[in-house]
Amino acid sequence: MSRQEAVVAVRLNDANVVARSIRRRDKSGMVVKWKNWLVNEGTKRFCFMLFVASQLYLFFSTFYTYHFGTRFTIVQTLVGDGIATAKSAAACLNLDCGIILFPVCRTLISKLRVTFLSNIIPFDKNITFHRYVAYAIVFFTWVHCTAHYWNYRMLGLATTHSAEWYALISGPGLTGQVSTLALFLMVTSAAERVRRAHHEIFWYTHHLFLVFFAGLLPHGAFCFVKANKPPLCSVGGNFWKYFVGGGAMYMLERVVRELRARRETKISKVILHPGKVLELQITKRSASMRAGQYIWLQCPAVSPVQWHPFTLTSAPQEGFLSVHVRLVGDWTIGLAKACGVTLTDADKKLEPQLGARAESRVPRILVDGPYGAASEDWMRYEVLLCVGAGIGVTPFASILKTLYFIKTQARGGEGMDRLAHVKQLHFVWVCRETAAFEWFHTLLRTIETEFPDLVQIHLYLTGAMKPDQITNVMIHDTSSGRDALSGLQSMTYYGRPSWDTIFTGLKASYPETDVGVFFCGPKVLSETLHRACNKHTDSGGAGVRFYYNKENF
Repeated sequence: MSRQEAVVAVRLNDANVVARSIRRRDKSGMVVKWKNWLVNEGTKRFCFMLFVASQLYLFFSTFYTYHFGTRFTIVQTLVGDGIATAKSAAACLNLDCGIILFPVCRTLISKLRVTFLSNIIPFDKNITFHRYVAYAIVFFTWVHCTAHYWNYRMLGLATTHSAEWYALISGPGLTGQVSTLALFLMVTSAAERVRRAHHEIFWYTHHLFLVFFAGLLPHGAFCFVKANKPPLCSVGGNFWKYFVGGGAMYMLERVVRELRARRETKISKVILHPGKVLELQITKRSASMRAGQYIWLQCPAVSPVQWHPFTLTSAPQEGFLSVHVRLVGDWTIGLAKACGVTLTDADKKLEPQLGARAESRVPRILVDGPYGAASEDWMRYEVLLCVGAGIGVTPFASILKTLYFIKTQARGGEGMDRLAHVKQLHFVWVCRETAAFEWFHTLLRTIETEFPDLVQIHLYLTGAMKPDQITNVMIHDTSSGRDALSGLQSMTYYGRPSWDTIFTGLKASYPETDVGVFFCGPKVLSETLHRACNKHTDSGGAGVRFYYNKENF
C-alpha cells in the first residue's frame, strides 16, 4: 500500500468513527427525548393506544366472522358485505356506548384517583377520554348507518318491503333514527364554541343521552339479521350486556349526587371583588374538603336544573367552602343578582353580610362535592410550580391557604403535618388587568411576610395599564420595598413569562428533584407549559423531572 493510499484509509476510518459517534449521539438523544416524553405522556398514551387497539380488534374480528363465516350466508347473499360492515361497527358501538358513562361518574373517579390505580390510569383525563369515546361513537355510527342504508336498498329490491320501510318504519330503522338524531344534537351542541358561548344549550341538549340510550337498548332486539339456522339471533340483542354496568353505575352516581346536594347549605358571606368576580362563602353540614378540589353549584332561583363547577378557594382549616365566580354569562350574572349584587357595583368591593339583609332573601344554594382534581396532588412534591391565568388562580388560593395553616402549626409546635414537607412553592399569576391582583391580596401579602423563603410570588401583567397606574409606577417610592401595582414585596413583571427561563432556573436550583407543575387556565397556555415540562425533564432516575398537572372539569 502506498503512502497516499494509507492516508486515505486512515481518513476513511476516522470518518467512520465520527459517523458512528454521531449516530450513537443521535440515538442517545432520541432515547432521552423518549424517556422525557414518557414522564408526562406514558400512561395517557398507553390507555389511548389500548382503546384504539380494542376498536381495531372488535371491528376486524367481527368483519371476519360475518364475511368468512357460514352462519349468515343467506343474508350475505342478499346484501353482500354491507351486513358485515354494519355489524362490525355495531360491535365497536356496543363497547363505546357501554363505557362512555364511566368517565362522567364524578364520585367514582374521585374515589379511584386516590388509589394505586392512579399510577396506571390518568383519572384526571376523564373528560378527555369521554370525548375520545364520543368521537369513536360518531365515527362508527356513520359507518353503521351508511352500511345499513345500503342494506335497506338491497333488501328493498329483494323483498316486498321498500327501502324506506326498512329505514324509517321497521323496529331497527326507527330506533336507529331516533338515537342518531339525539347523538347529532348532543355532538353539535358540545362543540367548544357553542359550549362556551351558550352553556345552557349544551347542558340541556346533552341530557338527550336518555333518548339516545332509550333507542339503543331495543335497537338490536328485533332480530333484523338472522342466521341460517337456530338460534337465529341473540334474544334481546347484545347492547344491554355492555350497558348494564355503566348504566347502573351512572344511576347510582346520580342518586348519590342528589342526596349529597340536599344536605343543609347556607351562604354565609357574599363579596364582590374588582373585575366582576363574586366570592361566595358557604357553610355545609358534613362537608369535608382538601386543597385543590372543586364543587358543583346549583341555585334554584336562577335555574332549577343547571349545575356549574367551581374550584374551591378555601382551606380545610377555615370551616367553610368558598368559591370565586367570574360574572360572565347568564347563569353567573343571575347568581349575582340573586345574592343582591348588581353589575353597577363591579368597581366597588362590597361585603354584604347576612345580617345586613333579610335571611329569607338569601338564595338557596345546592352544593355537590367536593370532588378530586389534578391540583389535589400538590402534596406529593417538595417543589411546586403553580401557574394561574386570570380566574384560573382559584385552586392555588386554596393550596396557599392550606400551606400557610400547615406551616404555621408546624412552626408553633402544634404538631408536624405530613404536608409540611413542601420546601418551595413558585407561584406564577398571569393577568390582563391589575384589578385581579386584589382578589387574594391579603393572602399573598401575609404569606410573603410570614414565610418569605417558602413561597416565591411572580406576577405578570399582560394588559395595558391606565394612565393613573402608569403615573403611580413612575412616582412610586421604591424605598418602601413594595410594588406600585400589587402592593407586594414581589415585583410585577410586564408581558408574558419566559417559560424557558423559568424552567431553566428551576433545574439549576433543584437538581435531582421531582417538580410538580400545576396549571389552571386557557388551552393555549396549557399546551405551552406541557411542552416545556417535556422539554426540560431529564431522563433516567437522576436529574429534574417536571410532572404536568392541569385542571379538567
